[in-house]
Amino acid sequence: MANEAKRILPVTEEDKQKSYYKYYLEEMAEVPAEIYEQAAQAKLSPDQVLSVHDLNLLFEPGYLPAERGYCALPDGTAYMANILFMPDVTPEMIDWWFAWHTLDTLRYKIWNREDHMYCMTRNPEQVRDPKLSWREKYQNTLCDITEAFGPEPKDVVVPFIPPQDMGFDPEKLKDFDGTIIAMASEDSRTTSCHFVRPVPGGVELRTRFWFGICLRNGKPERFDDSRLPEELPKSLLLHNIKEFTNLARLLPRIFPEERDNF
Repeated sequence: MANEAKRILPVTEEDKQKSYYKYYLEEMAEVPAEIYEQAAQAKLSPDQVLSVHDLNLLFEPGYLPAERGYCALPDGTAYMANILFMPDVTPEMIDWWFAWHTLDTLRYKIWNREDHMYCMTRNPEQVRDPKLSWREKYQNTLCDITEAFGPEPKDVVVPFIPPQDMGFDPEKLKDFDGTIIAMASEDSRTTSCHFVRPVPGGVELRTRFWFGICLRNGKPERFDDSRLPEELPKSLLLHNIKEFTNLARLLPRIFPEERDNF
């Protein structure tokens, strides 16, 4: 994978007039080849997987046994974990981004101009509501995206929910000075989160995906009996490293310029 030449997704003439089009013109932030190589080989054993029922362990100081890796599990589900340092980024920038980018496909493309094809929230009035905080703008919304990772582009409906609805402890959330992007629903085949905590010089993004797990009556359950291939979490891990490495470079610059441009 690494940084070989790849296609750049097209944009419209209208896109070229937007204030943030300049970021589309930039090369993607480079990921060292050895990072991709290490990630591709980071196959986890089942005992290294953070159970979706134990996600509150992410609040504990320090690190869990496996912060980066992937596996297909014996029960047919699959798992991916990633960790990434984002220098000069704050939790509020992350909350702003997950609201702001859902209103325009070009905003999604400047995140990853090679793989991010389409993005649009189903709740634009909520996302634009000036009375809401950035976090309130995207929580309890649905967003349609199309992105390329693995052999074929994937159409996905992303259900953004409050983290307590996914199982994060409300008491721990009160004292948490980071932010959590929680994504789960009864109709979604995947339960996932971006757990963002402040560290010296920026934030740590700790991503977890539980493939084949949905949320029913507020509880994580198997979506169905299908067996998921190992290639699914592996390809998403490589994609996740790529897109968030680029976002880490982008956010400190675009946030002060566009923060009020909804």
